[in-house]
Amino acid sequence: MTLSPHEPGGRGARRRRWARARRWAVGIALVLIAAVAVVVGVIWWLVRSEPTWWRSAPAPSPRAQEVGREVENAVVNHLHAQRTGEEPWSVSISAADANDWLAARLVKWLSSRDPRTDWQAFVGQTVVDFRDGRVFIGSSVKSDPGATGQIVSAVFVPVIDDQGRLWLSAEELTLGRLGVPGSLVSGDPKGFLMRWVADELGESEAAGTVMRAISGEAPLATDPVVTLADKRRVRLVGVAARDGRLELTCRTLAAGTR
Repeated sequence: MTLSPHEPGGRGARRRRWARARRWAVGIALVLIAAVAVVVGVIWWLVRSEPTWWRSAPAPSPRAQEVGREVENAVVNHLHAQRTGEEPWSVSISAADANDWLAARLVKWLSSRDPRTDWQAFVGQTVVDFRDGRVFIGSSVKSDPGATGQIVSAVFVPVIDDQGRLWLSAEELTLGRLGVPGSLVSGDPKGFLMRWVADELGESEAAGTVMRAISGEAPLATDPVVTLADKRRVRLVGVAARDGRLELTCRTLAAGTR
């Protein structure tokens, strides 16, 4: 075979072109890796950060245990008060008092409703705030008893519909500061958070009810009524969140009435 006098030069040009192509490919790969690292870093920072409203919410006070008992006693007194007729009456609770109750009594209350779950191991600090018609609520949730808590929060508008059902109309769901699509908390088998709740809390009925309510799949309560020892019934007929207070409007019904 006869070689062309220009072939060696041609091979050298091709090697240079391949070298440039490899450098270009490596450069692009490094840029992509750096971009992915930045995105992952930002997502991690958002997930591990507190929601913007968290720090402005009233923190539990040193008197949380005492205030928690006072809140429960006040609720009992309002519910059992003797009232004339069935006229609506209202009561309100401040975010500060609510947070004291949550710090002192939430885990005990959850355990009384669902004793199969070790709520103390999974639920950390829980905080609420009430303003602009919205309820802000967040909780530091642990995947394992010794793990660092992850703040899961929601912003929702409480609504009593024309059938008397209590709904939580969620406007925002977040892990830390990272927004979570509603599909992730749905009851669908692909709903990641619902599956996580089921796996970690052992199919807890209380947790499942709250998650379905937050996702908008079901009301929090189809019949928000408390039956008293004397057979009277107290029905919740209105909810408003404003100026750091949650206002509840109720109607006390005589025994035997709906």
